[in-house]
Amino acid sequence: MFFLESPELCKLVQNSDSSEIRQRKMGSFQLVIASLVLVLAPTWCYVIRYEEPFEAREPDINTVVFELFTPFNPTQPQILELDNLESLQDSFFDPSLPTKIFAHGWNGSPLSAYSTRDAYLSREECNFIAVDWSVLASGIEYPLIVERDVPRAAVHTGQFIDFIVKNTETSFTSIHLMGHSLGAHVVGGAGAAVTLGRIPRITGLDPAGPFFSLNDTETRLDASDGDFVDVIHTNGGTLTGNELGFLPPIGHIDFYPNGGQFQPGCATNNIESTAQGRGGCDHGRSVSYFAESINSDVGFGAVECATEEDFVAGLCDENPSVLMGDPTPISARGIYYLLTTPEKQRKMGSFQLVIASLVLALAPTWCYVIRYEEPFEERAPNVSTIVFELFTQSNPARPQILELDNLESLQQSSFDPSLPTKIFAHGWNSSPRSAYSSRDAYLSREECNFIAVDWSVLASGIEYPLIVERDVPRAAVYTGQFIDFLVENTQTSFSSIHLMGHSLGAHVVGGAGAAVTLGRIPRITGLDPAGPFFSLNDTETRLDASDGDFVDIIHTDGGSLTGNELGILAPIGHIDFYPNGGQTQPGCRAKNVELSVQGRDGCDHGRSVSYFAESINSDVGFRAVECATEEDFIAGLCNDNPSVLMGDPTPVTARGIYYLATSDTSPYALG
Repeated sequence: MFFLESPELCKLVQNSDSSEIRQRKMGSFQLVIASLVLVLAPTWCYVIRYEEPFEAREPDINTVVFELFTPFNPTQPQILELDNLESLQDSFFDPSLPTKIFAHGWNGSPLSAYSTRDAYLSREECNFIAVDWSVLASGIEYPLIVERDVPRAAVHTGQFIDFIVKNTETSFTSIHLMGHSLGAHVVGGAGAAVTLGRIPRITGLDPAGPFFSLNDTETRLDASDGDFVDVIHTNGGTLTGNELGFLPPIGHIDFYPNGGQFQPGCATNNIESTAQGRGGCDHGRSVSYFAESINSDVGFGAVECATEEDFVAGLCDENPSVLMGDPTPISARGIYYLLTTPEKQRKMGSFQLVIASLVLALAPTWCYVIRYEEPFEERAPNVSTIVFELFTQSNPARPQILELDNLESLQQSSFDPSLPTKIFAHGWNSSPRSAYSSRDAYLSREECNFIAVDWSVLASGIEYPLIVERDVPRAAVYTGQFIDFLVENTQTSFSSIHLMGHSLGAHVVGGAGAAVTLGRIPRITGLDPAGPFFSLNDTETRLDASDGDFVDIIHTDGGSLTGNELGILAPIGHIDFYPNGGQTQPGCRAKNVELSVQGRDGCDHGRSVSYFAESINSDVGFRAVECATEEDFIAGLCNDNPSVLMGDPTPVTARGIYYLATSDTSPYALG
């Protein structure tokens, strides 16, 4: 690991020939990536080097699900799955209505579709389906996602469309596909993959550019994918530049608001930040324009024009015009330009950053050169985007969405106050899916309420230090208020509640424990609580033993708070477990990686979740012995000391520091 601050090096990276950066191999995936700069922001300079074979995780295609919204459930999704006829038959899907299908982009989630969903459902009765392919779309290995996961998600979505048509007699003429960024290529591929008909309209919202080829129409959205393909370009550029989208026309009609590269209101000092950084504002504006177009009184009038220069010079004022967005007529063809006004200026203060620090939350085998030279005006995500996914034995795999202060959502759910309640919060750049292994283990063992906290809107983005400082406390307080809401309205007993959290989620549930006002949380489990940008001395901002009656911690990627590890090594609970020493885990070698957004260390970091989930039903258990140091444990000096089981079976009376060994593959418990 090393840091450089070299303008010459940054210039070299930004001007690298595409032939040098487009080296992609499946399997060993050898990379010398100066290329991540292509999908990040031009005010940052990245030099990224991975020196060892990069074995990528292969996410399960069946994690792709489809969130259905209708006038009967405009904000609470019903989960549809390919070939799951019961999920379709039990839903509000109406084949007589128009069907809108929207796919999100890289490191995104269905939430990016919700502005469009709300606009459509406020205007008309329709089926609105948000494609959730976030498990495949998430991760730092963008080139691999382009090459492998976009085509898989596209085919899966095409098969889902055929499944709907075959089983509901939906007409293809009623289907409209939309996608943002990588999602545009997903819906394009879906249009090409359907076998029972032809998609009448596909809308590409600033289709992703980096690592796609204009000449290779098999891998990207193009005009052959549907009867009518309309494209809105808002951050277009060359495929080896810094912009995130395509600039060349690729549809039947292509719109270039404000020239199609940069959008008013997205200046350096006023950015809507996303995981993609500064360019995310321009890139995401395509979604905002489309959503607004659905119900706009004035519309986005655009004129046909050969070039931006001619448009600016007024040479196209008398040319044919059409409305951009939802009202675009399907007979329209050509290249169109228009102007928009800046969005309302949004500022949440000035967060001055010079971050060579992001490396603290990333992997030690990568080299990062990160420089940000100007004020970083951060986006402030709405805390009300946090929702709570309820699973019970009545709905073990399909969540019911609970919301703070939404009594109707609670009363209509399967929540049973007489049962134990387990609440799990995910970590940075993650989603509720990280809780599902624990969910499945608990629900296979007992009747309980399992709630996954979905704070992914707040937890997502490259600005990790800001998320630590601002969004973790907000999510923590909100979750605490939700627990009080549950208790007050269902007479749930605090004694039945167990909070769990991974990484940043551990601090969320710790803060929730401190925030509740109607009682005291009996148990909080921290699964490798995040370390970078937390202070051992500041217990107000992190999980600590005062947050609940019993706080147990499993350390799997612990280190100093200024090191490369992702977790805290120091003991911070009533009892702290250190499997395999608590820093690196067997089976997490460079050539055998469970890859996550955090890179190589994500395997060690995520192993805490795997250990805990396995502990719930393990026949042998994770037996740990009390020991002062790892050295004493390895030397066998603690063999006769008291022992307890790590994970779910840990007795709430246990105290101290405990060590244990595990297997390098599942099942991990050695007894």
